[in-house]
Amino acid sequence: MHIGNITMTAFHHARLTMQLGMVKFMSKWWSNTLATGVILQQRRYRIHNRCPRYNEWGENRLHVLVCWDSRAKIIRQKYLDTLHQLLANTSTHPEIISFIMEGLSQFFRRPNRREEDQHNEQWKREQQQIGWCNFVSGFIGKTLVAKQQDHYKTLGLRNKGKQWASKIIIHNWHLLYKQWLGRNEVLHQKEIINSLSRGALLDIEIEREYDAGYEDLPPTTHRWFHMSKTQLLEKSVEYKKGWLLIVRTIREALNIAEYSIFSTSRALQKWVGLNT
Repeated sequence: MHIGNITMTAFHHARLTMQLGMVKFMSKWWSNTLATGVILQQRRYRIHNRCPRYNEWGENRLHVLVCWDSRAKIIRQKYLDTLHQLLANTSTHPEIISFIMEGLSQFFRRPNRREEDQHNEQWKREQQQIGWCNFVSGFIGKTLVAKQQDHYKTLGLRNKGKQWASKIIIHNWHLLYKQWLGRNEVLHQKEIINSLSRGALLDIEIEREYDAGYEDLPPTTHRWFHMSKTQLLEKSVEYKKGWLLIVRTIREALNIAEYSIFSTSRALQKWVGLNT
């Protein structure tokens, strides 16, 4: 993507209209520093990078946008419907409407497909080279905007192509933000966020403590080992936290607790309720 081919005036105008929360979000989107599964795994905040909505591996920025979860699909379809209405309401050239709607629809269906330069018109080739993910990110080709400006002149309208582009950019950014908020709504459900991060470490620790047995523990604690390990791991996160708290606390009091990540991570200790 060559920055000289992008309508930066419309981009900057759209950015000035954003609220602070949107500015922070889009800044992270453009810099590819959103707290996606891939980024959090790289920072060692998670042990894997699965999508919280679709449970697919490798949740990166692109996946947030094109996720195949039914809730994500609904957001995209509403975006396409309202975008088509916006294009119609702003007297967009019919050929531009068809080009944008078809391009985005194909991109959402097959986001990793490499498009070939199959258009004769420069404005189509330029936007295709910029890419549809970049289009949604706010990067619209200069020749596409010029095409729309010429259309306004043909219609005898005083509308400006850059203002038209700015409206589309803002609409696109709202799609990204809604996808991110929808993704976070699922992620922040207690059971799901636990299963994606600390909950996975909790299961590993419980397996280790269970396998250590109860022979060295007081008889009053033996009842915590009556169920099978499989049954224990199928319990809720809160139940497993309570189980580990009891067993681990007793082992530490008897000075027989083995070294593990729960021995050094104050965050995990606090989460479970262990003394720090």
